[in-house]
Amino acid sequence: MKEHIRFVAARVFLWLKTLTGYVPPETVFKHLHFVGPFTIRFPSSREVTLYSWGDRVENELAWRGWDGHEPLERRCWAAMVESGGDILDIGANTATFALSAKCLAPASRVFAFEPVARIAEKAAQSIAASGLDVTVVQVAVGREGGELPIHDPGGENAYSASLDPGFLNVPKTSYKVPVTSLDEFCRQHHVYPKSIKLDVEGYEGEVIRGATEVLARGECVILCEWLGSPTSHMEARSILRRSGYIGLDVFDLSEIDLSGGQEHENRNIVLIHREKVVVFRKAMMSQAERHGRAALTAS
Repeated sequence: MKEHIRFVAARVFLWLKTLTGYVPPETVFKHLHFVGPFTIRFPSSREVTLYSWGDRVENELAWRGWDGHEPLERRCWAAMVESGGDILDIGANTATFALSAKCLAPASRVFAFEPVARIAEKAAQSIAASGLDVTVVQVAVGREGGELPIHDPGGENAYSASLDPGFLNVPKTSYKVPVTSLDEFCRQHHVYPKSIKLDVEGYEGEVIRGATEVLARGECVILCEWLGSPTSHMEARSILRRSGYIGLDVFDLSEIDLSGGQEHENRNIVLIHREKVVVFRKAMMSQAERHGRAALTAS
C-alpha cells in the first residue's frame, strides 16, 4: 500500500512539475522515488529521457533537473563535453553522465564502461529509453588487460563496487570481471578521448597507470574521483606530471596538490594538461553564465 501511494504521489507531483514548474521540497521528493522514464532539459533546450528504478541519483535528477545530483560535477561535465570529440564514462553506473554527454554533443562517440552486469543492464535500458547512440562496454578499466576480482557490496544499485578490495569496510561479494586498460581500448577501437569521467571507487590511480599513451597526447580533460591512498597514487602522479597534467578543484578551478587524498565530500577533481587550463577556465565561466549559474571564482 505504501509503495502504491508513493507511486501515485510521485506521478502527481511530476505532472505538476511539468505543468507549472513546481518542485516539492527535498523533504518531500526524497520519498517520491518512482520507476519509469523521465525527461530532463538542459539550459540549451536539449532534452534527454532517462529511466529511473527508484534510486537516489535518478530521483534527484528527476526533481531538481539536469544538475540535480552532484551539481558542480555535472556543470563541469557539460562544459567539457560541449567541445565534442570521443567521450568516455568510466564507472558509468546507469549512464546518466554518458547520456548527458551524448545529448550535449550528439556528433560524439560516447562509451559507458560498467563491469557490474546488473547495473550494465540498467544502463542499457536507460540508453534504450533515451533513443541515443551510447555504447555500453561491460568491462572494468585498470592498469592492464585481463581479469580481476571486483568487490561488490550488492543491492539493486552498486555505487561502491570496486577493484580495490579495501575500498569499503563492508561485507562484499567478489567475482572476476574482464579488465582493459585505457590505452588498450583506445588502440583497439581507434578512440581519441577528449572528455573522460573517471569514477572507479579508489582505483583511479591504476586507471591512470594504464593511460600513458592517452595522457601523452595532452588532449583529454578528466573529471575524476581522487579517493585512493597517496601510496596507490604515487606512480599515477608521476605519470600525470611527466605528461604535463595538473589537478584542479572542481569548485573554484584552483590548482590542488595531488599528493594528498581528498576528503570524501571533496573527492571530485579535474585532471587537465597545464597548457589547456586557461581555455578550460574560460569555458567554465562561459558555461556558468549561459546556464544562469553563479560564476566560478577561478584563480
